[in-house]
Amino acid sequence: TDPGDGSLLSLTDTDGGLTTSSIAMAGSSVLDLDGTVQTVAGLSGSGLVTNGALTVTGTLAPGGVNAIGAVTLAAETSLAGTLLIDVDADGSCDFLDVRGSLTLAGVSLRIQDLSRLSADTPYVIARCRPGHLSGAFASTNMDSTRWGVSYDILTGEIRLIRIGLIFMVR
Repeated sequence: TDPGDGSLLSLTDTDGGLTTSSIAMAGSSVLDLDGTVQTVAGLSGSGLVTNGALTVTGTLAPGGVNAIGAVTLAAETSLAGTLLIDVDADGSCDFLDVRGSLTLAGVSLRIQDLSRLSADTPYVIARCRPGHLSGAFASTNMDSTRWGVSYDILTGEIRLIRIGLIFMVR
């Protein structure tokens, strides 16, 4: 049901007309695919994508660029391109909530501002249905000697974690 405030965008069959378009979602908006299969070049902002199948071929930026937020994908989703994540030193970060399966093969992870990562904080950047996470990011822009990605297939969570040694001095 459309609340009439501009927060609901419904897409009908566009005959592939969106393949070179990017969609920017306003805070807490709903993108209703109207039971269609859509391919977009990019998706950014916060809100819910539902009722269809969505392929994002370029950049997926939950919250948008330089803004922390969350995107929930309740539609069948295929990602190819880049997952762009904003983080903050207080542990907050963008979040991708996939209600179904999430396959990461061929997807790159890019942290918008690496200097904002805090060594004391694990960041949960994505979650999908438990047991439905497959693959690993093809690449990241993080220093692999300091930061890694943890893939928990049982819970469906993806975390950024600090890599290093802990020394105890007595």
